[in-house]
Amino acid sequence: MNQLILAINYCREHFSVLFFGIALPAVAVDLASSFYFLNLGLDGSMSDSMIIELIQETALPAAIVLLITICISTTFSGAVILAYRDIDNGTTVNILNLYFVAFRRFITLLGVSLLQGFIFGFGLLLLVLPGFYFLGRLGMSTSYVMLGGQKAFEALGNAWENSDVHGVRLFFLCLFFLGVQLLFGLVGSLIIQEENVIFIVLTTIVKYITTIPLTYLFYSLYKSLNPSSY
Repeated sequence: MNQLILAINYCREHFSVLFFGIALPAVAVDLASSFYFLNLGLDGSMSDSMIIELIQETALPAAIVLLITICISTTFSGAVILAYRDIDNGTTVNILNLYFVAFRRFITLLGVSLLQGFIFGFGLLLLVLPGFYFLGRLGMSTSYVMLGGQKAFEALGNAWENSDVHGVRLFFLCLFFLGVQLLFGLVGSLIIQEENVIFIVLTTIVKYITTIPLTYLFYSLYKSLNPSSY
């Protein structure tokens, strides 16, 4: 509970930098991507031939939009870790520079993200809850990439090994923050239509507002285990 409160207070104190600075580009790209695919006009009532024709016409721009979205969201995961470090060190947070540095590790960050997603998905198949446990155990891997300079498999291995003692606590923290996202999405979809602009905007904002403190918890654990990285 103490870690949860500390993380929330830390992110609240530095909200302007973390959200309006680091997260805002990713939020904007996520929203633009969501609205783009929403406006493609795909409808379950359309015939198969019309759907295939529409997909053929929009395949290239849709692929470009998807690629940009993946690039920015993946780079964000590394940039926010560097932002925590700069804040803790009392140095100026240069948003463009942090994104540039994170982009240089894009392939490694993408590999970590894909592997985490695969393991999380596998865990969800095992009665759901193991997925949150696996995600908690692997959460430090991004810090190992950005602050330790490690490759994807090395970072995931070290994150898993060094989070053993904290596994249960990380499980509950992941369950709390991701549970907020899932609950908001479920309740919101019952109140307003999922295609509604307000729903999409609020869901995206909640996603990043909950992701930032969760990421900080992983970063702070990495920092306590690897003081030499500073």
